[in-house]
Amino acid sequence: MRESRAAWAALLLALLALARPGCERWPAPPPPPAPHPGGVGAAALLWGGALDLNRSRPADLQALPGIGALRAAALVRGRPYCRVEEILRVRGIGPTTLARLRGQLAVPAPPPGCRAAPEAPEERVLDGGGAGM
Repeated sequence: MRESRAAWAALLLALLALARPGCERWPAPPPPPAPHPGGVGAAALLWGGALDLNRSRPADLQALPGIGALRAAALVRGRPYCRVEEILRVRGIGPTTLARLRGQLAVPAPPPGCRAAPEAPEERVLDGGGAGM
């Protein structure tokens, strides 16, 4: 009888410890992942992000307008890309498709070996204002 009273007392103390204010009974669930613009998955498109041209799966690329299984596979075979404009070298993708997809594709981290984007040549100002010519 004494043992059952001790067991009941221990159970009551444990319940009281859990019911105390400010006591976390269960750990809080982790926060949902934030959408990643320029992420890998096609879900990034829903949040206004862009697909990483060098890391996206063919199934993700098929979420783009005008890109089916064959073009998605061709885009994957054409990797690596240093700039989005380089998709023009893929058969079946022209300037119109590039213009349509420009905001939905990105190359956030160009692979090693990519050269910097060519810059516009600097204008030289020729000073012909010398005296005595």
